[in-house]
Amino acid sequence: MSSILESVVWGKQALSLLEQLEKLDPNKPAVMHIRHSAREQKVHWHSTLSTEGKQAAYEFGLKSNSDNTRIYHTIMERTKETANEIQKGIIDKGLQSKIEGTVNAISTYDVEKQNRTMMEIMDEYKITEKISSEEMVQFMDLASSPIKTMVLRWFSGQYSPLYRRPSLEFVQHLTSVMVNNLKTIQSDGLDIYVSHDTWIAALLFHWFGIIPAQWIRYLDGFIIQLYETKIQVFLPDETKNLNYPYWWNLD
Repeated sequence: MSSILESVVWGKQALSLLEQLEKLDPNKPAVMHIRHSAREQKVHWHSTLSTEGKQAAYEFGLKSNSDNTRIYHTIMERTKETANEIQKGIIDKGLQSKIEGTVNAISTYDVEKQNRTMMEIMDEYKITEKISSEEMVQFMDLASSPIKTMVLRWFSGQYSPLYRRPSLEFVQHLTSVMVNNLKTIQSDGLDIYVSHDTWIAALLFHWFGIIPAQWIRYLDGFIIQLYETKIQVFLPDETKNLNYPYWWNLD
C-alpha cells in the first residue's frame, strides 16, 4: 500500500515533524502538539476523519519512535479518531502507547455561530462541500485567508468573551493542564496532544510570539522539551531555544 503521508501535499510537514523526534534529548520528556488528520470533505464543526485521514494518522503512529507515548485529544470526534489511529500505528510498531482521554478545554462557547461563520467563509470563496483535502490546504495557505484573519482577531480580543474564550486565557489553561500532566510522565516519555489548527496557532503565538507563515496543516504542529530557563522548540523545519512567557509557572 502506498503511503498517504508521502503522496499528499499536506503530508510533508507531518513527516518533517516526525523527523524532529530523532533530535530530542532521550533523557527528558517531550510534548508534541499536532492538528488532527484530514477530515471528510464536508467542512463542518462536527466533521469526522476521511478514510485518507485515518490512514495518514495510522502512518504517523508507525513512524513514531517513542516507546512511552501518552495521547490526549479534544472533545471533537476527529481528534479522538486521530488519536486512536496514531495509537494503533505505535502499537503495531511494537511500542507502548496509551490514550489518556479528553483535554477539558474549549475555545468557542457558541458552536452554532462558529459553524455559521465557517459556512460564510466557504461561500465567500466559492468553496463547496466537495472540496478535497489538498484544495483546502491551498485555501488555508492564502495570504488573505479569512481563517488567518479570524485567528488574529481572536488573539487581539476582537471577539466577545460570550462567543469565544479570550485566547491568552485559553492558552494559560492549556498550559496548566499540560504542565500538570507532565508531573506523571516517564523520563523518556512523549505526550501527544491532538487538537486543532486554531489551538496550535494560539499556543505558538502566546508561548513564543510565532505566527505561522504557512498555515497549520493536517498532523502538523510542534514539539517542546522544557529546561530550567528555556524551552526547546522543534518546528517541522527548524529548532529554537526560546524564553518562557512571564506568566508561565513551573512550580
